[in-house]
Amino acid sequence: MKKILLFCLFLVSFLEIKAQDPQYSMFYMVPMYINPAFAGSRHANRVMLHNRAQWTNQPGNFFPQTFFSFDTYSTKYKSGIGATLMYDSQGNNPGFENGKVKALKLGLTYAYELRINSNNTIRFGLQGGFIQQEVVVEKLPSQYNPTTETFSNITTVYNVIKPDITAGLLYFAKRFYASVSAGHLNRPNMTIFNSDNARLPIKLEVTLGYKIPLILNTGAAGLHSGNPVMMSLTPTMTYKKQLTNDQIDIGLYWAYKWIIAGVWYRGIPFKQFKRDIQGGNAAQSLQNNESVVFLVGASYMGFGIGYSYDLTVSSQGLGTGGSHELNLSYVFRTRYTKKPVKSLPCPDFEYDILQRGGAGRVK
Repeated sequence: MKKILLFCLFLVSFLEIKAQDPQYSMFYMVPMYINPAFAGSRHANRVMLHNRAQWTNQPGNFFPQTFFSFDTYSTKYKSGIGATLMYDSQGNNPGFENGKVKALKLGLTYAYELRINSNNTIRFGLQGGFIQQEVVVEKLPSQYNPTTETFSNITTVYNVIKPDITAGLLYFAKRFYASVSAGHLNRPNMTIFNSDNARLPIKLEVTLGYKIPLILNTGAAGLHSGNPVMMSLTPTMTYKKQLTNDQIDIGLYWAYKWIIAGVWYRGIPFKQFKRDIQGGNAAQSLQNNESVVFLVGASYMGFGIGYSYDLTVSSQGLGTGGSHELNLSYVFRTRYTKKPVKSLPCPDFEYDILQRGGAGRVK
């Protein structure tokens, strides 16, 4: 299994990677966004709505960034299927009046689950869909009007729709899991002009996690769940790379019964980049620090809610206003007909609900 994971990392590392996609701080709350192999990973019907408001005090900020998903699992075919819808928009406030950029992405996802033995499982995922990008350019001067001696303003809208393909691999054991995914494998050309220079770069994402149990429930309900963890700590890490842009999120989740909290850091502090000083040719070295993220959440009877705040620690400072995320989810309740299917040791609300029997999976 280690050889398979190393081979996938080795293979993806040779892919050409450019530009940058939207990112979410609560990446565990949007599993099918980071890897299509997560489709059906809860072995139950699951619906999720996620929203991010980034740098709320900055002109031309990204708002809203919305992600919606639904997925389910087929025991007979050992397969998960799902659908995702993502929308993001830039330049919606009065401080950014020259134009707006909007993107809509629709994807259909399939994942196959291969149980190697009682302690090791591997999942393969594939997503196919479409990306629509719209560029709205406002207040461009039109023809001169000699009567009013003024230029009239016009609004121009450019649209492009292209197919998009993402693939992923997921491995998990009782306490550990690793995820590797590569997005935009077909590198769709999103240009609004007759050019081949605007192809979306391949996006690489690697995620690791390990769940450390602190308190176990040895009662009948806990033993029936197959993983009777009442309190746990989960160190996590995700690495994203697209073109020359790369980022690491590393932190810790704490979960106890129906509540969850977490804190992690985003950036690569040992990596520096140079920026030209305004008005001169000198260069200034800056550290790759982005933010410190805080998360709180709760779950009840299949419902989950989570909130996170990004405290900006980069050179832009607190003036950005930080970033906010809100996640709402629901896992449909199901009666057990057989021993529950082994679930991933992920630090999210749905997992803890399922392990306590508030919702269920059918093997």
